[in-house]
Amino acid sequence: MNGKLTNLTESEWIAEKSSRQGLSKAEARKRYNQYLLTTAVGGPNYKTKRQANRQANNTGSKKGNPGGYKKTLGSISECTRSYARALMDPWSISTLPCIPDNIVLPSYKFGCRSYGKFTIGTNGVGWVNFIPLNAYNGFFDFPSSLQPVYTGLFTGITYASTSYEPNLGSGGGVFKYLNDSSLSFQNAYDLNANPEGFQFRLVGAAVKCRYMGTEISRAGRIISYRHPTNDTIGYPQDSNGLLKNKETSSNVNSREWHYATFKPSNPVDLVYRGRNGGASLPTSLLLYVDGGTAGTTFEFECQQWFEVIGQLLPSYTKSHSDILGMAAVTQALPMHQPTHEPQNDFKTFFDDVVATGKNVFSFIGDYVVPAVSTVAAFL
Repeated sequence: MNGKLTNLTESEWIAEKSSRQGLSKAEARKRYNQYLLTTAVGGPNYKTKRQANRQANNTGSKKGNPGGYKKTLGSISECTRSYARALMDPWSISTLPCIPDNIVLPSYKFGCRSYGKFTIGTNGVGWVNFIPLNAYNGFFDFPSSLQPVYTGLFTGITYASTSYEPNLGSGGGVFKYLNDSSLSFQNAYDLNANPEGFQFRLVGAAVKCRYMGTEISRAGRIISYRHPTNDTIGYPQDSNGLLKNKETSSNVNSREWHYATFKPSNPVDLVYRGRNGGASLPTSLLLYVDGGTAGTTFEFECQQWFEVIGQLLPSYTKSHSDILGMAAVTQALPMHQPTHEPQNDFKTFFDDVVATGKNVFSFIGDYVVPAVSTVAAFL
């Protein structure tokens, strides 16, 4: 009938579907009378609620939007959406994000930033690196064994190396910078020194930079690098070595922002940790410029979001769990390495989340996708 109701006789109505032919005479008569009532009230083109739902499931809802909506995973929870945003575009967070896994302890959630500028050295090379796992503020007078108190390093005008060498110190033109975290390094969990301290885990982080010099001096390229397993980037290493990583991207120097973004790659990236006895945290993100004009500068900015549990914390908010939604987000991440405006890349990322989600939720069947929403609702 193609979804249309017509005035069939009782025998015609029963013969139309084999499932009706197995009904008892009384049940068939009861359903036939309901069919006649529906036809009389709704007219021959009336769709039953079941037929309307089936059509919406197959085509996507268009209610309130004459142009139509793309089918999306409306079943993705708000906490998972915030988590995806923290991973892809940590500068555009509207609600405090958490990792929506099965660890749902109430936690202190906060973000911190770092600002600065790095300078191209005498041989046309300059860079800024980033320790995304540094959740606490720090001081430069700690001994070398406690170096994770700083957030990253950057080059100054006296940097003379032709490769990435973060171990040269201030005498070699390499300087430290901090974030604006309110947490103290001394209060972080340590099995021996402070077993009652707090523990933290990284929700999302990224670093970005852009050229600040004159147009006539603009030269070179910017390489966005993330260590594939979020470990410390090896050195010394030139651009040829950095570009061997399949996730690395290279772009001509411009006044646009260029990005390197954290992604979870190991189970340890999702667990709470302390300061590990002062052992160095991994320096896993890098923005590297070669072929630049000596003395020109680039501004940079880092953004981090954390969950923290333990002692001496100002407040707690509840955490959330959405294992299936989290799986859809994290499985789509390897296909994306933002190097330009994350808000633009986020749109294509969402399409991949939907496609991945269909596979993640495949055991449910086609009816998980009909829980539709707009792309704008996710963005």
